[in-house]
Amino acid sequence: MAGKFQYGGQAVLEGVMMRGRKIMAVAVRCPDKSISVHTEPVNSLTQRHRIWRLPFLRGMVALIDSFSIGMKALMFSANEAIDAEEEEKSGKDTTDDNGKKGLSTWETVLTVGFAMVLVIVLFVLLPLGAGELMKKLGLSPFAIGFGEALVRALLLLGYIRLVTLIPDIQRVFAYHGAEHKVIHTFEASEELTVENARTKTTMHPRCGTSFLFFVVLVSAVVFTLIASNVWYVKILLRLALLPVVTGISYEIIKLAGKKDAFFLIRWLGVPGLWLQKMTTREPDDDMLEVAIAALNSAVAADAPQGSHIWSDYMFEKLSAIEEKYEEIGRLLADPEVLNDPQTMKKYAKQYAELEDIVHCFRDYRKAHQELDDAKEMLNQNNDIEMAELAKEEVQRLEELIAQYEDQLRVLLLPKDPNDEKDVIVEIRAGTGGEEAALFAGDLFRMYSRYAELKNWRVEIMSSNDTELGGFKEVIFAVEGRGAYSKLKFEGGVHRVQRIPSTESGGRIHTSAATVAVLPEAEEVDIQIAPNDLRIDVYHASGHGGQSVNTTDSAVRITHLPTGLVVTCQDEKSQLKNKDKALKILRARILAQKQEEQDAETMQTRRSMVGSGDRSERIRTYNFPQNRLTDHRINLTLYQLDRIMEGDLNEVIDPLLAADQAERLGSAEL
Repeated sequence: MAGKFQYGGQAVLEGVMMRGRKIMAVAVRCPDKSISVHTEPVNSLTQRHRIWRLPFLRGMVALIDSFSIGMKALMFSANEAIDAEEEEKSGKDTTDDNGKKGLSTWETVLTVGFAMVLVIVLFVLLPLGAGELMKKLGLSPFAIGFGEALVRALLLLGYIRLVTLIPDIQRVFAYHGAEHKVIHTFEASEELTVENARTKTTMHPRCGTSFLFFVVLVSAVVFTLIASNVWYVKILLRLALLPVVTGISYEIIKLAGKKDAFFLIRWLGVPGLWLQKMTTREPDDDMLEVAIAALNSAVAADAPQGSHIWSDYMFEKLSAIEEKYEEIGRLLADPEVLNDPQTMKKYAKQYAELEDIVHCFRDYRKAHQELDDAKEMLNQNNDIEMAELAKEEVQRLEELIAQYEDQLRVLLLPKDPNDEKDVIVEIRAGTGGEEAALFAGDLFRMYSRYAELKNWRVEIMSSNDTELGGFKEVIFAVEGRGAYSKLKFEGGVHRVQRIPSTESGGRIHTSAATVAVLPEAEEVDIQIAPNDLRIDVYHASGHGGQSVNTTDSAVRITHLPTGLVVTCQDEKSQLKNKDKALKILRARILAQKQEEQDAETMQTRRSMVGSGDRSERIRTYNFPQNRLTDHRINLTLYQLDRIMEGDLNEVIDPLLAADQAERLGSAEL
């Protein structure tokens, strides 16, 4: 197997972030003592391109990745801690009266910018100024370099000492200690419990604090090599050499973190451990629980699913699927099948359903063969350079095989029979009056634009619009391959927080709209007896138009056995309105039957819609902060403007992944 992955983390506001191979997980302690966990995929350059895994280069990439991931973690923890604390105090959403919480996009940019300027001033400009003073005293270049390093070290110590005086920072340092204790417990192969973690030290050789010490140490050597006498050239050269300094420091700290590290490297790491006494505190048990929750989430995402899955039985099962796929391929070329459209359609559908899993299995099997060849080359090659290349190839293939295994586990899961169906979406304005109706219209436009991006067709089945351009109710069909599979988790109460166009005082309002997503039922799925229907026709209401308000074009259909009622009046033709109403009715009856068959697992229309109250929500759209939050999976995105334009992939894909993970956890493969 590839080298053991080294988990790392970061203390945040009232929580801990842990980074794994696949995800970063942020766990935050809420005022009600619950733990909120937020996860995001990790997409590092080192994972995508082998060149960035080379020594020294990987250090620069790791620093950029750590900064990016760290800022995301801090933003989530800040917003979560502030939101939760205020809601706990008030008993309601603080954005009802105050829309500015946590860190906005501009606040984040300003914070990052200020931090970068502070780093340059403290650790580049001030030490350089001190060096210029020492130069005037006639000191040697070596003495000047040593003096600059000493100034940097003193500034670092002073800065750390200063921030320790802030009470909130002291709690962050305690979470820092919890992070180290839990990682020590994991690296000792002990069960992740509070009792085991409590006995561990708060200091860790791979800590960022130690990294800062090495940066100061390495910069003393590297910056001494700068021979220019021009002050602005010195500044530019120091800034240009910072990636070199960080790359070298990264390699040293990686070596220092190994148990079998050379004694000199371990000795060099001792001052960094002393420095951690300033940046860590002994955590309490609640803090340890938070750190454990974060690490458990990161480890769970990386963990293999058990060797039994890939036993001989599993290979036989996949091989049988491949044989069936090949057999169907031969049948599709059979002249008798080609002359029978119904049979052709059936086989083509089966062939398409098996295609992805067969191709993945073939790639998986090919990777296994290449792995065997690489291992044989590694064992037989005495050339050091070739052996190193073979070792890297083994590592790459093992990681690739693990990815294929994950894909196959998902592909082997039983499919929802409705996934390939078209859908009928019902959006209704909930609490909030005219603003709720406007938001319903915004949701309709959002889903319509998403459908356009997917090359799906949207058709309005029924609507009840308002004078300001919103909808009290809008029902529309979405036709396209896999429409239901993508939209089935959109059902529920959607909450919006923004300043309405009708608000003159600039106060933020909270409104809601309900969404129901129903798989479209064909006549073969739901057969309705004519005697079970009562059909009423009447004049359509609304804005009018030619023949709309003057003829009995509107249709109301009542399904007598269930009491379901559907109305449709959008079309000028009574026949077209009747067809649309029947299509909606069949979808509602199918949803009701599915609910009755399996009330615990199926997405039902009733659970989707709820009462329309603001407190019942699956998702919050916060316009002042450009933030969308999906409360079901603790997903927070700061790109609401893009999402409202139909860019829903980053919203929908995590929901599908969470569903797959849940089903994988309960599947018996």
